[in-house]
Amino acid sequence: MKYCVVVDLTKELVPSKEVRYEAHKAELNGLVVSEVPFSEFKNFYASIVSVKKTEEVWDELSKKHFAFIAKKDATPISGAAFMSYKKQAYYSMAVTDFDSPYAGGAGYFLQVNVMKALKEKGYELYVVGLLAEEGDSEKLQRISNFKKQFGVLYIVEGENFPFISYTPAPKV
Repeated sequence: MKYCVVVDLTKELVPSKEVRYEAHKAELNGLVVSEVPFSEFKNFYASIVSVKKTEEVWDELSKKHFAFIAKKDATPISGAAFMSYKKQAYYSMAVTDFDSPYAGGAGYFLQVNVMKALKEKGYELYVVGLLAEEGDSEKLQRISNFKKQFGVLYIVEGENFPFISYTPAPKV
């Protein structure tokens, strides 16, 4: 069984107190979020992440993704790439420059602003992403904990986005 976090963009967006606090820190630091060409996201991602992708892989990714970056004075701090299908958007890959003094709250600020932008573009569902499974790395567990702060837990059917079905997970 696969779990993911989903945000219903047809409803009012009300981030949790912690998400609002973290996003506000980044806003006070002067970060701004904008949609950017995927190539700009690619260059930022490749400058931070040690896993290298071939140009062929990047070319395929660029055909399916759009991106947003949070910047401070035109310098990228945090970025994310998304795929879409009909009125659904899926959080696919992200990167933050944790060496930057402005990294605190940047990921939260990016997510809050992306959700607003997706809603304005007419998307109805934002799939924040699959969650780590038992036995996955500590890094994947941390990423899952980050994702859980943005929406509601769902069980999904299917191997990849777009998923065949979304069922609210039972409260634990």
